[in-house]
Amino acid sequence: MPLHCLIINHLAYADNIVIFSNGKSSSLRLIMNCINDYEISSDQLVNRDKSFFFPPPRTAAQRINRIRRCTCFMDKTFPFAHLGCPLYVSRKLIVYFDNMVSKVVKRLNGWHGKFLSYGGKIILIKSVLQSLPLYTLSPLTPPKGTLALIEKHLANFFWGNSQDHKNYHWSSWANLCVPCDEGGIGIRSMEDFSNIFAMKRWWRLRTSDSLWVAFVKQKYCIGADMVSKK
Repeated sequence: MPLHCLIINHLAYADNIVIFSNGKSSSLRLIMNCINDYEISSDQLVNRDKSFFFPPPRTAAQRINRIRRCTCFMDKTFPFAHLGCPLYVSRKLIVYFDNMVSKVVKRLNGWHGKFLSYGGKIILIKSVLQSLPLYTLSPLTPPKGTLALIEKHLANFFWGNSQDHKNYHWSSWANLCVPCDEGGIGIRSMEDFSNIFAMKRWWRLRTSDSLWVAFVKQKYCIGADMVSKK
């Protein structure tokens, strides 16, 4: 981390907290002392069975064992979910966003065997199915393969496909995802949603003074033009 960069030491939300540390013994002792003080003052105990630490890739086994002894926590590997969103290192993979797809599939499974008109399906796609991934799309940009897989399930639902029967798709999903006055059915593509949220994050980066904006600017944007592709 650059010396001038804003230091983030924790992310807390209700009973879900992520604590950042450099892994030094002195830092770990301070963290455990804070946890012990919290337990004493609040009369609540931290569940060690549900508490873990995530070392960076290629961390030495000796260092991992030392952190285990100091914290009494077990180690896990990336990715992991925080507030429903995957946190990962290195390149993003489709498997990290399986939960987005599974939410759509789970909702579709509850509608199998029900007779629905095309108009009814359009309403369900717009108001229900396409709203399920929005929570994850707001802070993250999934791989295009994930978005394509979601749209595949939406297309199968619209044209009446099931596990036992496949109907002919009379038009591509791309042709359907255009305004009605241009020959489509007025459904937005998932890539459009993803791009909208990406532009919203970019706009907040330019105009907001929130904590994450300050961190990103100090870490990545010192002496850089945020408009430039470089």
